[in-house]
Amino acid sequence: MPLYFGDGTFSNISITGNTDGMATPSNHNLAAWAYDPLMGVANLNLTNGQPRAAAIYVAKSVSITKIYWWVSTVGVTPTAGQNHVGIYDSAGNKLASVGVDADYGTTGLKTATISSTALTAGQFYWCAIVANAATPPGVAANTSVIGAAAPINVGLPASAMRFGVLGGLSTQTTLPATITPANNAISSGAWFAVA
Repeated sequence: MPLYFGDGTFSNISITGNTDGMATPSNHNLAAWAYDPLMGVANLNLTNGQPRAAAIYVAKSVSITKIYWWVSTVGVTPTAGQNHVGIYDSAGNKLASVGVDADYGTTGLKTATISSTALTAGQFYWCAIVANAATPPGVAANTSVIGAAAPINVGLPASAMRFGVLGGLSTQTTLPATITPANNAISSGAWFAVA
């Protein structure tokens, strides 16, 4: 559970069981998630070349090898080699990414395998997705984040947004090696989890 101090810093509480009767990532054998998957019931249509991101807050140091997301609407004719998921640190450095062209052809839970990536307790990271297709796919999101980009990021500087467009970028055919967090653009966000 992250604690935000208002100055761009976070602390953490590691909860291994349920808290207040609610599921936590550890209940699902996950390291972290953007929010409980139970809430990912809406469809967020991706925009070609625009890397959408969701923050995940890491309660204990861990190495991950999986990124999970959900395709809710199939993409049509993905452009070969131009569809990726990945993870960034809060400074805007890409830690890992992988191509996911084939994953846009069917709906459902998707799992991307990445090289082992160390995440540090008390830090936040952005999971990101970029699509390029004749018709980009839709991904699972919470109904409260569709069309409510301002409230879900209220009080946070661009460099610490929970949901947004990484670096304000719009013509990406891959996830760039670095982004400038201060340029993040406000937008709705998708559901992600890591393990």
